[in-house]
Amino acid sequence: ISKASEYCLDIYEKNKDFIDIGESFNGVFIEQLFIPIAIKLLNQKSDFNFKYLYNQMVTYFDYLGENKFDFPFKVISTDKSIVFNDESDLYLNYKYDFNGYLHLSGSQHFDKIFHLIRPLILLELKGEKYINKIDENFPHELGFDKDFNFYKQIK
Repeated sequence: ISKASEYCLDIYEKNKDFIDIGESFNGVFIEQLFIPIAIKLLNQKSDFNFKYLYNQMVTYFDYLGENKFDFPFKVISTDKSIVFNDESDLYLNYKYDFNGYLHLSGSQHFDKIFHLIRPLILLELKGEKYINKIDENFPHELGFDKDFNFYKQIK
């Protein structure tokens, strides 16, 4: 899967001007169409059956304020939820595990959620290279990150 993902990220890089225009769900084509095909291509298995894990959104965001993609927001994960009222809640809950599963589903530009994803990638996957890839693909301002050396401290 990692080789297929890298392959698809390369396709994205070469076509990001087209993919990034318009709807926020354009990236879904990479994830749900290209990656299964790339897995088949790289494994050269014609009988490979790519199955989705869930029939519904397992984790999603409920934006409680006036502005979408801002505080306060709630993360709802199947049978549990948590409200993030401000930046301090992000830091206090940096090990929040999304009930084991997270799909950004059109929220890939939601900068606040990257503060929750980064620690998990670093802690669970020893994934500094993945963090660097995220930074390359989503070079938006993360605001309060510039003032803290938080992620280096949790490695």
